[in-house]
Amino acid sequence: MKNKVNVTILIITVFVIILSSSCKKDDNKGNTPIPKLDWVVQDIDSTLLSFNKILFKDTLIGWILGDEGTYVTTTDGGENWEASLLSDVNLYDMFYLNALKAWIVGDNNTILFSSNDCESWVLQSIAANADLKSIFFTDGLNGWAIGTSDENPSVILRTFNGGTGGNGWLPQTPPENEFVLNGVFFINQLEGWVVGDRGTLFRTVNGGTEWTTQSSNTTENLNVIYFINDDIGYIVGDRGTYLFSYDGGENWFFPYPFSPFEINDLYFLDDTYAWAVGLNGTVFYTQDAGAKWWEQNSETTSTLNSVFFSNLDFGWAVGETPDSKGLLLKFVDND
Repeated sequence: MKNKVNVTILIITVFVIILSSSCKKDDNKGNTPIPKLDWVVQDIDSTLLSFNKILFKDTLIGWILGDEGTYVTTTDGGENWEASLLSDVNLYDMFYLNALKAWIVGDNNTILFSSNDCESWVLQSIAANADLKSIFFTDGLNGWAIGTSDENPSVILRTFNGGTGGNGWLPQTPPENEFVLNGVFFINQLEGWVVGDRGTLFRTVNGGTEWTTQSSNTTENLNVIYFINDDIGYIVGDRGTYLFSYDGGENWFFPYPFSPFEINDLYFLDDTYAWAVGLNGTVFYTQDAGAKWWEQNSETTSTLNSVFFSNLDFGWAVGETPDSKGLLLKFVDND
């Protein structure tokens, strides 16, 4: 047993040393990944308000969510975008399971559901008063939505039926807490995590019937949590906070700050390639599951809120300009 413990400690130490020296600038010649692709700001309706989320189902059909119900769609890979309003509240997150099941969450008790490949949306009923920031499903029935309310700073909602019916979404009880929740992720129907402000990190092993507090080793706001498999997970947050777990979320390590700026989103294309975006036009990229990160030039100093890639040649990011208008970036060939 002693030898096994020593080997485990050695593995952790080596991994932390690698991570601690692995944040690279994109001007490091010879090490820059994808050298022939650049981020380029795209023209889009200048009247549209801040963009909070971008998502594609393939390389043709995609969606953008934004403030005051902004809903922007494309069917031709981003050549053209069509804007409409789904509501009058800010929309923050979307979970697209398949053509028959997709959900959107936002302020003022908003959970929208589509059963026709996002052609139309209906409001689902929730047993809470909350502004919802993030949503996650493990299948077409089991899902969680998280956020905050005036009465309860930490709100977790659970559905067992995809949110349909009068009791579609019911509240769960998180540990006593005074901070807003920002992100949620489950690796199966039982094991999941929620992250939030001031280093808030909750875990459940029974689908949310009970939630326990975990140590995040930080008091910075945590914005996104993501697992690439049952063992390896990542958390990003304010002031470049970057946490990782190699043991299925049992322990979380903080090897180094990602950047000086707030990181708002993290997206893994697969278990190797990922991008992170945030304040001041921050974009970081990894091609080895986070062992090394390179900073990319986004050509903007505005805030980026969301990033998405369909493949290594098809990537997008959205955010907001200083005057709270929508900002759209595309990853394009610079030849």
